[in-house]
Amino acid sequence: MSCLTSRPTTVNSRLFFSRTSPVQGYVASEVHSVLLQRPQAQRWSCRYPRVTEALTGMRKVSALCIGVRQWQRRRVHRVEKQLAPSDFAPKFSSWTDSCGTAQYRQRTRTRQLPVSRNRWWIGPKPAAAHFASRIVCLGESSSSKLRATRAASVPALGPDPILQASASEIVEKVQTGTWTAMQVVERYLQRLQETEPHIHAYINVDEQFAREQAALIDQKRERGEALGLVAGVPISIKDNLLTRALPTTAGSLLLENYQPAEDATCVRRLREQGAIILGKTALDEFGMGSSSENCAFGVVRNPRDLTRVPGGSSGGSAASVAASSALLSLGSDTGGSIRQPAAFCGVVGLKPSYGRVSRYGLIAYASSLDTVGPIGRSVEDITRCLAVIAGPDPHDLTTLADTGISLDALPDIEEALVEERKPLANIRLGVWTEALEMPQLASEARLALQEAIATFSSLGASVVPVSMPSFQAACAAYYILASSEASANLARYDGVRYGVRQDGARTAAEMTRRVRTRGFGPEVKRRIMLGTFALSAGYVDAYYRRAMQVRRLVADDFWRAFQHCDFLLSPVSPTGAFALGAKAGIDLYAEDVLTVPASLAGLPALTLPANPSARLPTGMQLIGRFGDDVGVLRLGRLYERVAGAASLANAT
Repeated sequence: MSCLTSRPTTVNSRLFFSRTSPVQGYVASEVHSVLLQRPQAQRWSCRYPRVTEALTGMRKVSALCIGVRQWQRRRVHRVEKQLAPSDFAPKFSSWTDSCGTAQYRQRTRTRQLPVSRNRWWIGPKPAAAHFASRIVCLGESSSSKLRATRAASVPALGPDPILQASASEIVEKVQTGTWTAMQVVERYLQRLQETEPHIHAYINVDEQFAREQAALIDQKRERGEALGLVAGVPISIKDNLLTRALPTTAGSLLLENYQPAEDATCVRRLREQGAIILGKTALDEFGMGSSSENCAFGVVRNPRDLTRVPGGSSGGSAASVAASSALLSLGSDTGGSIRQPAAFCGVVGLKPSYGRVSRYGLIAYASSLDTVGPIGRSVEDITRCLAVIAGPDPHDLTTLADTGISLDALPDIEEALVEERKPLANIRLGVWTEALEMPQLASEARLALQEAIATFSSLGASVVPVSMPSFQAACAAYYILASSEASANLARYDGVRYGVRQDGARTAAEMTRRVRTRGFGPEVKRRIMLGTFALSAGYVDAYYRRAMQVRRLVADDFWRAFQHCDFLLSPVSPTGAFALGAKAGIDLYAEDVLTVPASLAGLPALTLPANPSARLPTGMQLIGRFGDDVGVLRLGRLYERVAGAASLANAT
């Protein structure tokens, strides 16, 4: 199963990329001659300075990959000649705007994927999207031409009782017969068709399958049978979670035709409780990215501003909720992939404690960091979703042994808000001083966080400054560990067990080289190469094991911090949603600097919009003790009620 992961082992750094392509073989040889020279980096005040050297090594890896990009640019240039270079960009843009591929197929004669029933692929077809993603990644000039033809904004959402209803309201009305599940699904499918040509949040949607699920729920209600906790609630699923009824691609060409044999545990639990799956949302390839620009099937756009990114890697999930094309969505968080998109799109996202939700059926990126969590409009909605998907799973031995989450957690805080003037009188709220003192922290984010601190203080909470000495080394350690685990997990995609097999290869090595050359994108190759180097013989002690020691320091700092406070408050990202194509490489990695510490320690973290009424909202995150997911949700729900951020249905 793709959800089962292998343990990172010490490997030879030449092994993986020697089977990829001549260019990658050259890069692998250069790693030994250049990257392994241990370049002198500017030292941070950390007891493990070699971890910092790895980031300098990442810069050299990015420089070495220029040869790969130049090779791809020459290949794209040859294709452009066949497509009339003078007017290629406008034709390409008009094709992506229409969400159809008839004209593009006529020009390029690309092959079609088999389509069953009423399943339709939104955005580029995989065969053409591989070419399209390369065009967008080549530079700002191509992406700016693509952006110029986009609509100015997503169609506005007027007064609509179905689209503005919460999950509990939909469940109640479906149970009482006020609404039918079919009515709810039809309205959300209509909204999806209105917004999808602009934001491209989905990779795959099956309208008939959604209607079949709604019809089953209506039939159960007519027979008088009990309905589930999320009966009739439209949900989107990130495309790295296995779904038996829909293809799962992980945003990569390697899995463009992969049809899973079973559902992921969290997906199966949602379906058993009556959730209606609308489709699979776009993501950075294999979850590697912070902007959702690395998807092989097209770039996702922020519903708040179509010229900006929605965050990543769960950008499609957050965009679908913000655009009201889904009420809830499931995402995955490795180093901030739920929290950052939720902050950029102005919605609520939760990274549960590690082990709270089963990872069985989640395509592995970094197994010791991956966490499945919900994205929604309000804390109440994601609590209902978490109550369904949380709990032990015999297929995943890392899950916690407790009984999961109960919906009874929220009514207590509602009563406290009414009965007490200072409901947080016994709560100590720690403020992350290093985060507030960051020079790159945007003034809007700092101001929003200060307003949130004032709100919590007005509710009686004691504000305590908290220091995290290992903060500066956490991001470097994260990328070493995550890339190392990705190097081991992605080695299975060889065209034999997984991946689209390429014809014409004479040997197994040549077939593997062709599969990985075509299937993996530049960012995935870059991270695999970094991880393979960190695990290489002779350097595993200097990098991988040192990063593990820094991870222990981060966990110890959190433990000491929680001796003085009950929850931690910090920004989610140093900046807000940035423009498409504005950041890449190290600059993009730095966007995770405030989210990776909680991931390294496995702690629950909740993202809330600090200024939901703004055109481009900023987010804040509440971090709790390990296993205290309920406490984080209750505190977030209280802030939501007081700050007036409970409903974000009109985000667009």
